[in-house]
Amino acid sequence: MMLVAGGGAALFSAVALAAPSESRFVLVSVADRAGQPALGLEPDDFTVENGGVPCHVVGITPASYPLAIILDTSSSARTDFRTLQLAGERLVDGLAAREIAVYTSGEPVSRLQDFTTDRTVIVRAVRSTVATPNASAHTLETILRASKDLARSNAPVTGIVVLSGGGSEMSPPTSQQVFAALGASGAILNIIEERTLRMDRGAPQQDQAVVLEALATRAHGKYLRGVSAAVFASGVEAVLRQLDSQSILEYVVAPGAPHALSLRVKPPAIVVMAIGLDR
Repeated sequence: MMLVAGGGAALFSAVALAAPSESRFVLVSVADRAGQPALGLEPDDFTVENGGVPCHVVGITPASYPLAIILDTSSSARTDFRTLQLAGERLVDGLAAREIAVYTSGEPVSRLQDFTTDRTVIVRAVRSTVATPNASAHTLETILRASKDLARSNAPVTGIVVLSGGGSEMSPPTSQQVFAALGASGAILNIIEERTLRMDRGAPQQDQAVVLEALATRAHGKYLRGVSAAVFASGVEAVLRQLDSQSILEYVVAPGAPHALSLRVKPPAIVVMAIGLDR
C-alpha cells in the first residue's frame, strides 16, 4: 500500500503494518477549485499525518450518516410554504441512501416520520406537511429534539437540515442547550431561512439575529438566508453539494497516539473540512 505525499511516495513495510495500531476516522469534505464535490477519490489521494507521523489510510467511504429534516409549518411559513415544501422534496430526492426522519417545527413540534431508508415514505411525509394558521415557530426546540433523537443512533456523525420561514419563537431553549445537544449527537447543522427567526420571552445568550447562524457555524454546517423564497431552492442545492463532497476516511495510528491530525489531498482537489469522529 502506498501513501502519496506531495510529489513522492512512501512505502509502508510489512513490519510497520504488523505493528499494533488503532483505527481512527475523519469526516472529510473535498471539493474542486470551482467548489463542486470532488468525487471518486481513493485512499492514495490523501496524505494523513498525526503529530507529524505519516499514517496509513485504510479506506474511504461515502458519508451517508443519519439525517433529520426540519420543515417550518408555522404561520410564518404559510405564504411561501409550497416553495419550502418543494425544496424539501428536492433535498430528499438528491440525497444518497441513508436513514432520514422528518420533523415539523410549527406548533406542535412533531416527528412526522421516524428514521427510515425508504425514500418513498420520506417523500410522502414531506408532501403531507401543511403550514398551520396561527401556529407559532419552534425551530430551536425542534433542533433540540432532533439532536436528542439522533444521539440515540450512536452514529459518530449525524446531520440536521432546517428549512425555516422565520417568525417568532416563544420561550426557546438557550443556544447553549441546543449546541450541547448537537455536540452529543455529532450533528452537522445546516439552516436555510427566508427571514431571521426572532426569540421572544426566552433568554438567548447572544443577539437574536445571529443565534441560528452561530449554531450552524459552530456545528460545521451552512447558514443560508435570502430575501425571498428562492433561498430554499438555492440553499438546498448548496447543502446537497456539501453532503455530496463528504466522505469518511479511515486511517491507523499507534495505540494511544495523541489527536494531532493533519490531512491533505492531491491537487487540484481541496480539503474544505476535516472533523475527527473519535469522541
